[in-house]
Amino acid sequence: MALYRRQIIKPTADIDAVAYIGRAGITNVVAQNAINDFVLGMKTLNLYNNMVCWPLRSTQNKGSGTTAYSLGGYGTYNGTLTGSSSWSESGAVLPANATITATVSYGTTSGTLIGVRQANSVSGAGKDYGLLKNGTSGFWAPYGDSNFYFDYPESTNRLNISAGITEGVMFFVAGYAGASGSKIYRNTTLLASNATVANISGSTSSIISSGSAASQVTPFAMLLNADASANHSNIYTLYKTTLGAGLGLP
Repeated sequence: MALYRRQIIKPTADIDAVAYIGRAGITNVVAQNAINDFVLGMKTLNLYNNMVCWPLRSTQNKGSGTTAYSLGGYGTYNGTLTGSSSWSESGAVLPANATITATVSYGTTSGTLIGVRQANSVSGAGKDYGLLKNGTSGFWAPYGDSNFYFDYPESTNRLNISAGITEGVMFFVAGYAGASGSKIYRNTTLLASNATVANISGSTSSIISSGSAASQVTPFAMLLNADASANHSNIYTLYKTTLGAGLGLP
């Protein structure tokens, strides 16, 4: 009994983490502690109030049904799973052409997009995968049309980050835009940067889009209404050791 109590009683129980845990109905003790530690870490980095994110592992969200509860001080933007999407301990599983949708409005001068996913295909037509996808209405994306893609570019103006990933392995991608330009990372490696930035204001209606490749597994997505590139290493380490523990991130 004493060990059980030490597991569930945190020295610092964050009120916002507790509220999210209650909204999403999370009962897994390890997940509760990971959420609490993640929220505390983002507050230490002074990024929590700029953040809306979707923890998509089944133990870190409702884990059933079609609602993906959002977490963060930027606002409540619960997502909706479409297209026979399902939940797993590793993340939301999206079949071909499925999405998780939510309407999020964001700022005018800087932004951050972060996602984690399991590599499904490292090359080949139709294997694109979007994060915070918004059709043609103008969300910022590194070197892109209006979408932030993970693995395969169907045209040369999309940044290809497929080189160096292994099918079946989780990886962490972050794109940043601000006054100094744009940067994109995979795990801790800076893949590319650009001195200019496309449009980064407006709204997004699709948190995750699977493209035409089936069974995309996504444990996490985040939007920050700020250029958080100076904290990339800190954000990566925080996620890896809290919400991302056990996913095998390098």
